[in-house]
Amino acid sequence: MKHTSRGRAMRPHWHAFVLLLLCTLGIPSSDAMAKPLRIVASFSILGDWVKAVAGHNVNLTVLVGADSDAHVFEPRPKHVRITASADLIFVNGLGYESWLQRLIQASGTSAKVVELSAGAELIEFANVAAVGGHEVDPHAWHDVRNSMVYVRNIAASMCTKDPQSCDGFKRNAARYIAELQVLHLDIKAALAKLPMRNPVAVSPHDSFGYFSLAYGVQFIAVKGLSTEAHASARDVARLIDKVRSHSAHGLFLENISDPRLLQQISRETKVQPGGALFSDALSAADGDAPTYIAMMRHNVRTLVQGLAPQ
Repeated sequence: MKHTSRGRAMRPHWHAFVLLLLCTLGIPSSDAMAKPLRIVASFSILGDWVKAVAGHNVNLTVLVGADSDAHVFEPRPKHVRITASADLIFVNGLGYESWLQRLIQASGTSAKVVELSAGAELIEFANVAAVGGHEVDPHAWHDVRNSMVYVRNIAASMCTKDPQSCDGFKRNAARYIAELQVLHLDIKAALAKLPMRNPVAVSPHDSFGYFSLAYGVQFIAVKGLSTEAHASARDVARLIDKVRSHSAHGLFLENISDPRLLQQISRETKVQPGGALFSDALSAADGDAPTYIAMMRHNVRTLVQGLAPQ
């Protein structure tokens, strides 16, 4: 018993010695290290980029998770509580998160809200009414060059909030951007091998405009920029005519969309389904697209296989 009580009495002195040693060596102790930033990302693709930049030094919450649709997301009380205590809130902006302002107001958060699309090359619409009131297409991440802008914005915001960790954030961002540069070139090379000059694909909603401009695949969409849009019988009839007139080469589902309407169009036009694409959400960890880079590579493989002549 004497040995036990003596050991307990010595622990505070031992702890003080360790702290002194760490300070002498210039190594921050766990007591001195800053707590990880509390970051909220609006949807899974942004969350993946945050993890790439932050490494393990982050407390991250993704509001709209894997295989979930940010267009129709409804925040719950737990999301309000998490947002209230955040240090940074990363969102796409451009009207993509239609529920965001309600969440911010309900939470009363003092966190900085960062629109990561700032500085990206955007698709602007001359006829706003024709695209459901949208001034720009919010799906900018489908051009990999824009994703590099998002990543730089993440690193810059995190550096402002946690200057001590800034060098690490910058190194991680630079390493990841190098991977994205390779990805961009690989996508262009893979799609350049398609035998047709102007491949045409059909998708559930209009989310691949940036991919189309960057990589040369034309998309015909069943719905507009948001999955909330509803296609009337007249809209479907027009789309069927459009698919036939453009001689579409492939029809593709999405991980966040109901497949029934596309299945009907496939029956009417005889255009065969070519697999599922990931548009606005990643897959679960054991799926085909658990990260942004995996998502883009999966989409390209699926398009190449689905658009190739049978």
